[in-house]
Formats: sequence, structure tokens, C-alpha cells
Amino acid sequence: LWRCADGGLVTSFAQKALGEKWQWPALRWSADETLFARAVANEVHFFDGAAPSSSVAHRLRVERVGQFALAPSGAPPLVATFVPEVKGAPATVRLWRYPDFGEGRFLASKTFFKASEAQLKFSPDGQALLVRTHVDVDTGGKSYDGASGLFFMNGRGESAIVRLPKEGPIHDVQWSPDST
Repeated sequence: LWRCADGGLVTSFAQKALGEKWQWPALRWSADETLFARAVANEVHFFDGAAPSSSVAHRLRVERVGQFALAPSGAPPLVATFVPEVKGAPATVRLWRYPDFGEGRFLASKTFFKASEAQLKFSPDGQALLVRTHVDVDTGGKSYDGASGLFFMNGRGESAIVRLPKEGPIHDVQWSPDST
């Protein structure tokens, strides 16, 4: 992490997992830059954005966390975590309110199968989440592209499957600028 004013090094981190299955950028900032976060093995670490250092301010422990997203707005912001399915156990997406990360303190939780990967997209107002799931192999044999799904979640604990007018792969999802 570099200081733009003079080009000085503020702090640095080692990132062991990069590549196709890991999200970029490695550091995710809140819109107001008061905090930033990074994923490490089984945890998401949060840091003070006003005085960046390698000291962890808060930790969110999530066993096998594969992805995370920080809401673009909201005070305090929402945090989404994704754990991929493994050995017959379903995938899980949970919404948390920073920094309230106590045991069982998530705001919403959704489990589903056919989800080895996920794209987590917060609404511009930071109050809702679209989850696009994907698995490379479609066991139903309907598509050579694998199988995908789309789900909605919000900080009030509501979640739903987003029904689409046509079956098939979902390549991308986006929110409108007014969060609808």
C-alpha cells in the first residue's frame, strides 16, 4: 500500500492465493475509505483506512471462505461472504454488518447447491446483494457451460431465488444506479 502524496510505502501484505479463482483487487476499500479488508485463510481481516497499517482492527472468521465483498456504501457497511460447496455440503452466502461479527450474528444466510463459484454484487446503496452462482459441470445435462443461479439477499434477512424468463447460463449481473 503506497501513499500517493510522496510515493512512500505505508504497509505491505503477502497474498498467497491469486489467479483465476481469486478475486482482484486483493485489498477492498469502503467508499469513504475509513476501512479496507483482505481475505486470508478462513478469515477476512479489516484494517483502519484512516491510519493504514498491518494491524488487524477486526476479524471475521468464516471457515473455507472463498469470496467476500464489501458494500460500496452504508455506515456501517455490509459484508458478504461466500463458502463454496464441498463434499455434499451446500454452498453458503452470509451477510454481516461491520464490525458485528460475533458467533451467529449474521443478518442473512442462504445455502444452495451447484455453487463452486460466486459473484457477489452489492446494490449501489449497499443494502442488497445479488449472488450469481456457477458450477463448471451441469449434472442435469442441460448445458455444456455448467449451471448457474441468481439469488437476492438484503440486510433485513430477506432472500429469494431470482426467477428468470428463460433457462440457461447467467454470464453477468448488474444493478441499476438507483439500486433497483
